[in-house]
Amino acid sequence: MLNCVVTFLQGPLRTLHSSTKRRVVPLPKHVVIVTIDVAEGRMEEYKLLLLAHRDRCLKDEPGTLRFDMLYPKGAENKLMLYEEYQDAAAHQAHSNGASLARVLAETAGMAANVHAIDCTMD
Repeated sequence: MLNCVVTFLQGPLRTLHSSTKRRVVPLPKHVVIVTIDVAEGRMEEYKLLLLAHRDRCLKDEPGTLRFDMLYPKGAENKLMLYEEYQDAAAHQAHSNGASLARVLAETAGMAANVHAIDCTMD
């Protein structure tokens, strides 16, 4: 019989115990990478609204594990997001959540060419 214990050490881990061996296996995660072209002259305002959104997500959405904002060198109107969720269900909860609806309303007309890539993570 196999017992499972969940611990947290640099992300969720599943520790599998059996009578003969023990191994640690990462739990599946869901990652979204987003690229955004921000309208000329709107980056600072956009960043502030997105930072507030990030803080709400990390505080209020238990399945949101990480939300990083990246600024590509030499591309002053481009922004990238790295979002990490416990699983696809947590990402779906985020997608249907109040914070995303709020930030989309607050930033209407500020961004174009928003492209998201859903990924799984081992």
